[in-house]
Formats: sequence, structure tokens, C-alpha cells
Amino acid sequence: MADCYLTGQTAAPMGDLASQPVGLTAQAADGTVSLSWQAPEDPAYQGVRICRGSGTAPGSPWEGMLLYEGSATACTDQQVTPGETYVYRAFAKNSWGDYQTSRCQVSCQVPVAKTLGQAEAGQTVRLAEDGTDQDYLVLAHGYPAAGRTLLLRRHAVSNTMFDSKVANEYNGSLLDQQCTALLGRLDQAIRPLVEAVEIAYTTGGSHTLSQIQRQVFCLSLTEAGLDTGASANREGQTIQILVQHPEWLVAESNGNPYSWWTRSPVLTDGTQAFAVDKEGQAELRMANRVTGVRPALTLPSDQVIVEEDGHLRPKEE
Repeated sequence: MADCYLTGQTAAPMGDLASQPVGLTAQAADGTVSLSWQAPEDPAYQGVRICRGSGTAPGSPWEGMLLYEGSATACTDQQVTPGETYVYRAFAKNSWGDYQTSRCQVSCQVPVAKTLGQAEAGQTVRLAEDGTDQDYLVLAHGYPAAGRTLLLRRHAVSNTMFDSKVANEYNGSLLDQQCTALLGRLDQAIRPLVEAVEIAYTTGGSHTLSQIQRQVFCLSLTEAGLDTGASANREGQTIQILVQHPEWLVAESNGNPYSWWTRSPVLTDGTQAFAVDKEGQAELRMANRVTGVRPALTLPSDQVIVEEDGHLRPKEE
């Protein structure tokens, strides 16, 4: 959101001409510019005419694009182009229909909307959960599916056992269910964009490398960039930004450093799975040990807008 302010104003009346409006401001957001002002304490004032110029202010009440005329104290310009700078000039009108031409104007640049696909790997963005924005890291574009961007919650959303049956089968586990539960907490406008993608995972028991589809999921040990040799299957591809910034593997729960689960089981033991410890290193944990849940999800790279504060919203058609 861009705030734009008055660049000059002379409020004193000239003869029978009305005083100009007070406090003319403009604010650009979501492809519009909203203007507001206050009426002066002047009985000669009967309303205002707002005209728009591109780059320079209109020279008279008859130049530029007429945006508004009346006695209200606000209006919205919906015909704007991202990246353009507009200058809005106010002309107070008296009861005779004469216009005040002393300078009262404001300029405003409309920000260029950036899509999620234009965000750099490692950038922090925000998704609303139960109405409150939470930080997510942009991990990769085009992974694990083309046209989608992978996001990882910056910190743990909850704590759970991998599974209460002391088994390291991710599919249908308590951990799997906790990840899926996040979907219902996301903003309703974003939720339909979180599509199921195919991820590599290792079955319990036989520990066979397979594929499942999930909308929300835990990263694998491979994706986290942590190598344990023959103790875990290679599930998916290494996320390079996590190798370059291992500090982002360190997460918190309730403000304290906390270990978090991956979806990767220990191949040599059906009761253990891999977590990432408080220092960002791979750690073997019993499946019934309560550990943090750090969900990942994907969004369409070209259908989501990153606002100036990092908040994500669907792109308007």
C-alpha cells in the first residue's frame, strides 16, 4: 500500500471564490487510488471538482480526466495503471459555479503488483491463519510441480507425535493429519489455490520409495538438505536455499527453539523417524515423541500477489 500526500495547498479564499479543501491525500492499493479530504469552514464552499493528470497536474478545472465533482469528502480512482504516477488537483466551487484555482494537489504512484513467482527464494511472505498473518519462507519455484511455488512455515504450527502407534509410516499418520489440518486454518480466498501435488515418500514396514499426493505436507530429509547416508531414502530433491541458509532449518515453537518432524522414516528401524533438531541438524526420534510440525505447501506462482508487507492474496482477474 502506498501513501501519497499533498504537495501544495493555499486555503485562503480569493474574493467570492471558495476556500480549497483541507488535507487532500491519496492512497494506492489493490489497483485503485483512494482520495480523501475535508471541507473547509467557508460558507462559500459548495463542493469540489477533482481532476487527474498523468505525471503533471491539470492546469485548470477543464484539463485532465474528471474524477469527481460533488460535496462528498472522498472518491476512488479505479482507472489506474500499475507503475504510473498520477497528480490529482482539487478545484473548490462556490454557489455561482466558479472554481478556486489556487494550488491544491496530490501526487501518487501506483505500485506494481509482484506475483509469487517473482519472489526470491528465501523471501519471507505471509499467509493468514485463523485471521492472523504467519511467516512463510519461499523455498523454490517449479517444485515439486511446474508452475507452483513451494512455501515452508517459518516456525512450528503445532506439536505432535509422528504417530501414536510407534510406527514411522507417514501416510495417514498423526503428523500427516496435523499438516492437513492447517488447510482449514488458511484464509478462505487462498485455500482453493492450495492444490494437491505429488511428493516422494517412504512406506512403513518395507520402507519402499513411493509417491503420494498432498496439499499440505512435511518436508523430507532430502528436501531439507540433510544427508544421513543409507539411513534414509532420497525423497525428492534438495532445496538449495536451505543448504545455502542452514539457519532457516532452525525453528521455534511458542518462541523457543524446537525440533520439527520431517516425513522421512529411519530405514533400519520401524519405530523411528527423522526430525530436525534445535541446531538445524538431522536427529533420530522415536515416532511417539512429541515434536514440532512445520508444514509446507505450494501455491500457483502466477496467480498469487505479494503485497508490499509480504501478505499473499489471490490475483484479481
